[in-house]
Amino acid sequence: MLRNRLILRKVVAIAICLAGTTMFSGCDKEKENPIDDGQSGTTNNGYDVYVAGNEYEIAKLWKNGIAQELEGTNASSVFIYGNDVYVAGTKYEDYYTNSAMLWKNGVAQTLGQGRYGGANSVYVLNGDVYVAGSASRGILSDAKVWKNGKEIYSFSSGYAYGISVFAYNNDVYLLGNDRKDWSTTPTYKLWKNGEQVHTFGDSPISSIFVSGMYWYAVGFMDYGSYYWETVWKNGVSQNLLKTYSTGSMSIYVSGGDTYVVGFESSSSSSAYKAILWKNGEKQNLSDGTMNEYATSVYVTPSGDVYVAGYEQSGSHSAAKIWINGKAQMLTDGTKSARANSIFVVEKK
Repeated sequence: MLRNRLILRKVVAIAICLAGTTMFSGCDKEKENPIDDGQSGTTNNGYDVYVAGNEYEIAKLWKNGIAQELEGTNASSVFIYGNDVYVAGTKYEDYYTNSAMLWKNGVAQTLGQGRYGGANSVYVLNGDVYVAGSASRGILSDAKVWKNGKEIYSFSSGYAYGISVFAYNNDVYLLGNDRKDWSTTPTYKLWKNGEQVHTFGDSPISSIFVSGMYWYAVGFMDYGSYYWETVWKNGVSQNLLKTYSTGSMSIYVSGGDTYVVGFESSSSSSAYKAILWKNGEKQNLSDGTMNEYATSVYVTPSGDVYVAGYEQSGSHSAAKIWINGKAQMLTDGTKSARANSIFVVEKK
């Protein structure tokens, strides 16, 4: 069972990085699909681009368009620290068991297991590796944070999931949801150093980012017949777009600018468009001829904007990225694939 940071909401499906040159053990190298920077015509423009996702229920990591397999079902999040590559994700064991996984340079570590097990986010600070996810407790599930492979925080009133983790200075932030039983709607919450600091209610929240004195969260608010793409800054909400159907997936703050990616549909008959907002200003990444979704955003110090996502055609999807608004494919759609997370570093 894939745990892609996806939350099913009416007609909306909402999706719930490698500085070195190490090749992963047990990885299969696939055909090369070089990534162009969209500006100069040179491959990657001095950057290495890493994307985590899945293809045909196999965890994948793409480096500059070349796919490598990981021993799992889905790769949810990627982070690079020094020469080390960290990927968080999920491995389907059997109908009753999913494993929350962390891969370091391709070597797998199981963090937690159970029917609701999975790892959704990884963040590295000062060499410490933080992973957010969930593991089962009997028939129930707990939202968890693991630090260097050991559990440090666990939360649940019944069924809880850790969605996104961020470490800043000496603080660890966990975004997740919680509910008492399956008959109740999940409540989305933010914990800081093990203490609950904000409740978002039943508004689905997908991503957390911290910069300076502020924490930022992104998601959407459901008003029944319409939705608002929404950003929260230290708990104060800012609506970006009113639409028929929507999903805000990822947020990044750089140089005082706020970048949000997601998708929206203006009517019940129109396709989903992949969207980028910079400081609230909307940019369409796709033209609406087919369903396309943006799931993750990364901004370089020079201001280049990298976005991961996928396009949907019938029952098949193809992983792709956008570099400064220019789309480039990672897969050809022969096997369903999705890109969930993107991380960019300068070439060494």
